[in-house]
Amino acid sequence: MSRIGLSWWLVMAGFGVSAAFAGAPDDGLAAARGAVDRFGAALQATLGAALATGDPVAAIGVCNEQAPGIAAQSGAAAGLQLGRVSRRPRNPANAPTHWQRGVLEQWATELAAGADLAGREEFVPTPDGGFRYLRPIIIRPPCLVCHGTAVAPAVAAELRKKYPDDRATGYRLGELRGAFTAAR
Repeated sequence: MSRIGLSWWLVMAGFGVSAAFAGAPDDGLAAARGAVDRFGAALQATLGAALATGDPVAAIGVCNEQAPGIAAQSGAAAGLQLGRVSRRPRNPANAPTHWQRGVLEQWATELAAGADLAGREEFVPTPDGGFRYLRPIIIRPPCLVCHGTAVAPAVAAELRKKYPDDRATGYRLGELRGAFTAAR
């Protein structure tokens, strides 16, 4: 069985296949990488500016109100749908699909065993000619303001107000927060 044929069988069976193994089309992988790069950079800059005001509650509004627009704008030029997912979502709309959950669980296991997830990604062609793509989001110092173990009372109160079912706190530096997603 060819690598592409085996990849399609694995996709149909629900298994993720890495881009290197799948023989993924370079244009789709490059488009996903570029769009996620733009999304991540724009989101980081917007969150950084909100945090720089000295009011961490303002950062909650960035994720709650601005992140979907940043994702849409970042993916529009390449015709991609971008987003973020997490095994412990703050927003229920960011819950992972079955495939995404499997990749996130594998990455969490690897990270717990000491693996470095820098540069990791998953790219899987879909039967309709599109693809699914994930890149890990690792907790860094600024993330701890809203996602850490010691969230300030004002931040916690705003999170409860905007996200009554929030499951996205209690993280520690270096943990897997979730993933950026791209799909066509």
